[in-house]
Parts: sequence; structure tokens; C-alpha cells
Amino acid sequence: MCRSFNSFWPAGTRELASLHYAMAGSIPWWARVVMSADHGVRMFSQAVSVVRDETMLAFIPPERRQTVTTAIYDRQRSYVPGGALFSLGLYDWERRLITTPPFPRPPARILLGGAGGGREVVPLRNLGYEVCAFEPSRELVAAGRAAIGADSGATLIEGDYEDLVRAVHGASTRLSELAKMHYDAVILGWGSLSYVFPQDARSDLLGAIKILAPSAPVILSFIPRNVPEERGRTAALRRVLRRVLRRRDRESRSVESGEMFAPWIGFAYALSAEEIQRIAAQTGYRPTLLETIPYGHALLAPA
Repeated sequence: MCRSFNSFWPAGTRELASLHYAMAGSIPWWARVVMSADHGVRMFSQAVSVVRDETMLAFIPPERRQTVTTAIYDRQRSYVPGGALFSLGLYDWERRLITTPPFPRPPARILLGGAGGGREVVPLRNLGYEVCAFEPSRELVAAGRAAIGADSGATLIEGDYEDLVRAVHGASTRLSELAKMHYDAVILGWGSLSYVFPQDARSDLLGAIKILAPSAPVILSFIPRNVPEERGRTAALRRVLRRVLRRRDRESRSVESGEMFAPWIGFAYALSAEEIQRIAAQTGYRPTLLETIPYGHALLAPA
């Protein structure tokens, strides 16, 4: 039996189809060519980005990724005094977390990791907190020290989370002196938990913090993995590349779904809220607040 054209469209979509054909008839042919060319350029650009990111993930081994990421941040001027991001100070969600119990009030001492050029350090110091901060980028540390000045109440030194973990367990590292102090609270700076991988390293970090400051609440933030996976041609291209672009030796590894690379952030790992809850439970914490909008962040209290 022959069916009418309209009967093939689900209810509510026939109007969209009619609009599509009406637009096709009202848009000049040359304008449709320009729009099609623009769509093609954007698709090509997206494909190039996927190839770039997946190639970096496949051929730069995990042990070298922090070096690459730190070098990228060394060139970032937005994070230093006078930069666009530095000038924003504390974000609204950060101000809300530091005023949410059990986070202590000033003049508590805070250990702040992944401090960048001091965007969080300066306003926290100005609120009356004593801030002991560290950051792996030498360039950002130098710029941040200039912003902090010689006033007491805040320090910023060069070091990373691996330094902290090893120092807590007795090794001599760049953060050994910080690992000997008492802290009332800990902040893992903006997005910095996403730069700690693999999964065991994130558990090691929170476990070391629990040893160092057993009664201290922890604020952390991360790149959230709370959006549907890519679909269509982009997703298909990414899946093909993740199968093909692997190291050719016997130690070849598959790229995990949360792993990512971008030229402006380096290598990182996008985390889901469920992963944050699991890591917290494994290391003796419980989330009192956990959100992924506008950015992944959580306030953990000792369990």
C-alpha cells in the first residue's frame, strides 16, 4: 500500500521537515553553497583535532606526559598576574566551598596544590588564611611569587603531587618541608586532580593527604566526564584511531575513555562523579558536596 510522505514522519517532526524544505527554497543557491562549504571546513577541522589529540595520546607515554603538560602551562600567560584568568580571583563555586562546613574559617592553614600563578593563593591570603602552596610549573611559580610579595601568610614553591606523596611517606623531595607541617584544610587547585593519573595515583594522593592531615577537609576540582559520548563520524574516527594508533611494542596500551589531550591544557583525565565518590570512599573520605556544573568540584570530609 502506498503511504503519503507525511506518514513517514513522527508526530512533532513534520513541521521541522516543512521548515527545512521551505528554507531550501528561500535561500539562494550560492548561499547554500557557502553554508555547505562552512560545514565541510568545520567537519575537517574537527577531524584534524581528533587525529592530533589521539596521536599525542598514543605516542607520548604516560611517564612523559607531565613534562609536556608542564611545558604547555609554562607558556600560559592567562594564569600569571595580569592575565585574564588570574584577574578573576576565586570563582563563585570556590567561594561557596570555602564557606561551607566543615571547611574552616580564617586564620586556618591551607595546603594548596596545583596553585598555578597564585590565582587562589592571593585572595585566600587576603581573607586571612595562611596558605602553603605548590605548583609544578617553574614559570608560574616565579610569576606567582611576585604577586604574593614578601608579606607573611602565603608561600608558593615548585613541586608536584608526586613530590607530596613521596614526602609524606618519608622520601626527600621538593615538598619535604611542607610535608612536616600541620594543615587545617587542603585544596587541590582548579582542575588539578585531572592531571593525576592513572587511577592508582589519584588514590595514592588522597591517601597521602589523609595521612598528612587526617582531620582536614579537602576541596578538589576536576574536568568532569558528565556529557554523552561523541556520536556519529567523530566518534567513529576516534574509535578507529584508538585501535590503530598504539605503540607497536609489547607494552602497547589502550587509551582509556577518560584520557584526553588539548593544546591549551596538555594531557588530562576527565572524571565522573561516580569515580570521585569511589576514590573518596577508598581513601577514608565522604563527599559533603559534589557537583559537575559549572565545573567539577567537591568538598570531602574525613569519614
